[in-house]
Amino acid sequence: MIVGVKEMTVPKILVLTAIVAVALAVLLFWRSPWISRGMYRTGFLVGLVSLSAFALIPRSRPEEWSMNLPGGPLAILAVVLLTFLPLAPFVLVIEIGIAGYRGFSSWLRYVSMSLTILAGIALFASFLVPILRRR
Repeated sequence: MIVGVKEMTVPKILVLTAIVAVALAVLLFWRSPWISRGMYRTGFLVGLVSLSAFALIPRSRPEEWSMNLPGGPLAILAVVLLTFLPLAPFVLVIEIGIAGYRGFSSWLRYVSMSLTILAGIALFASFLVPILRRR
């Protein structure tokens, strides 16, 4: 058990974003004849809705938009997983772009690919900027 970890507070919408990112990852990696372009389009739209909810839901009081995780033996696992939780929006945008690229065949395909490229750059910058600020 981690010393001093009794209870943690996690934003609910960030957890929702991470769950949608994991679901999209399963959709993108799972090769099956049942997965059609419509499934990728649905994944694209669900991802956009989740990302919009993350960006647009007002956060007035912490009690409304966060949940408490109890401490205990699973606190170590929770701390490890929660360190990567802030990366969920970037990963979600990358997966939205890939799902859109696979699902659409029009000009929207290239818009989706540009989303993927921009999110990849933002994800790389989120690691690079703190390193450069320390110097």
